[in-house]
Amino acid sequence: ALVARAASPRVSEQEVEAIESVYWPWAGALHTLLDGLLDRAEDAATGQHNLLGHYGSLEEMADRMELLTVESVRRAAAAGMAHTLIIVAAPSLYLADRRAWLPEVRPTTERILAALGEIAAPAMLILRVRRFFAEQPRAS
Repeated sequence: ALVARAASPRVSEQEVEAIESVYWPWAGALHTLLDGLLDRAEDAATGQHNLLGHYGSLEEMADRMELLTVESVRRAAAAGMAHTLIIVAAPSLYLADRRAWLPEVRPTTERILAALGEIAAPAMLILRVRRFFAEQPRAS
């Protein structure tokens, strides 16, 4: 986002700071932890390190991921609609995965989705339909 905006001949330092504050550290951390959310079972089965294992409980994990989401959305709103759309779409891609709805992580997923707000509903619909068709066997 910063590289794209830096290509503009008229970008202010304030705008650069607003954009940077969306992605570092808030959205970047959320993105990393969402990847770990989907990989929890596989990581446990294969003995791989998962950052979410550093939380003391599933409730603490949900609290922190919700906080990252709320702050990412808040900062994106200040940076502009394009950033809001990115901040909603990227987590929605993870949340559309069936692994995000397994019983152990479902409460976290629901809190993240609620924190994304109503704008996430169309993204989730599109991404779930896309994932459904991608998982269908192809005709020979």
